[in-house]
Amino acid sequence: MADAPMKNRQGYRGYITLRPIGGAMIPAPMQNALLRTYCAQRDLMFKLSVNEYVFDHCFIQLELVLSQLPELEGVVTPSVLLLPPTPAARARVYERLFADGAEMHFVMENLVIAERGDEQEVETLLRLIAVTEQRPPLEDVRDAVVQACAPA
Repeated sequence: MADAPMKNRQGYRGYITLRPIGGAMIPAPMQNALLRTYCAQRDLMFKLSVNEYVFDHCFIQLELVLSQLPELEGVVTPSVLLLPPTPAARARVYERLFADGAEMHFVMENLVIAERGDEQEVETLLRLIAVTEQRPPLEDVRDAVVQACAPA
């Protein structure tokens, strides 16, 4: 577990979004069902989710959840892709988790930040995702290969 004690804490607050996650629109009820199932399978108390505002680069609701950490065991969210986009902003999230002795669960990636060092796996995954997003669309690659192999 992280740095601070967990006495008198109850449950894991859900944190979901109405924005696309990795390019896919996942309805809020489906995200909540995913989080509830994940928590039930791990005997974690699921607490009602907050929905992040739809505006790009808006993390007001995440800040709200982080402010509740002294009363929570942690946060459960569908994906690492709901974290802020910059390493510095994510580092502030991790530090809040560690300072308050809370965990953060990422359901689709099956990752948990429970203690210092766990965030490195999340950061590695996010760097890999960033690299793959910079690649050209597969259709463009296919067309280029077909063109290059076509008889002159």
